[in-house]
Amino acid sequence: MMMVYGAAGVALSVLLFGVVLIMCRNPRPSAWTTDFLVGNIYTPAIVAMMALSVAFFIKFLISLGSEPFSVTQLAMAIGIVAVGIVGLKMLRIKKRLSEYEALQTSAGVIQPAAFSKTRNETDEPPHSTTTGRRAA
Repeated sequence: MMMVYGAAGVALSVLLFGVVLIMCRNPRPSAWTTDFLVGNIYTPAIVAMMALSVAFFIKFLISLGSEPFSVTQLAMAIGIVAVGIVGLKMLRIKKRLSEYEALQTSAGVIQPAAFSKTRNETDEPPHSTTTGRRAA
């Protein structure tokens, strides 16, 4: 049964990551995608869910010798992973992110200073080094 729990946790954490990624990149952010909620609630929840899933898989591998798993459990785990993959494909993450980026560039959204070109685009130094005297 640990294999089923691990598969469900992985599927849920990946789906939650996809939903949060799409909603945080939306040019019109909603109330539940604030920096506080994403940084302090969703991200730790996704990481904890993934860590718990890995723990379930490790526990499954450790108990594999003493407790054999049934074909039903294997089918359930494969079904959960398949539903997670289909759900992730239905989110169309690449398409939505490219649409959001096109909306941002067409709307003239101001880019952060870290990604803009520098002010001094010439090869000259930013300040003059000449003092008005002749060199010796």
